[in-house]
Amino acid sequence: MAFSLVIPTLLQRAKSEGQDVWRETSARLMEMAGREPAAFKGVVAGMDAAQKSFVEEVIRKGAAGGGPRDGAVRRDTGATRDDDKEPTIALKMNF
Repeated sequence: MAFSLVIPTLLQRAKSEGQDVWRETSARLMEMAGREPAAFKGVVAGMDAAQKSFVEEVIRKGAAGGGPRDGAVRRDTGATRDDDKEPTIALKMNF
């Protein structure tokens, strides 16, 4: 994956569109960091202090819910989540 192109593009979008896209941007950045940690670190290491600070801010605030505001249009991913259901995997606690 061309991290050196994708990461700056994501950050430019986050900067130009504002905090409404930070949740999505944060998720993508974290996904990339998890998939190829060395490549992600390499790209971030090449950034100046202001860019690094912005990456950190987007990841923190995006992960904390800095996404769409009330009334903002959200895309429906089609995924559903049943918080009321019991877990399908039972943990064994016999150590």
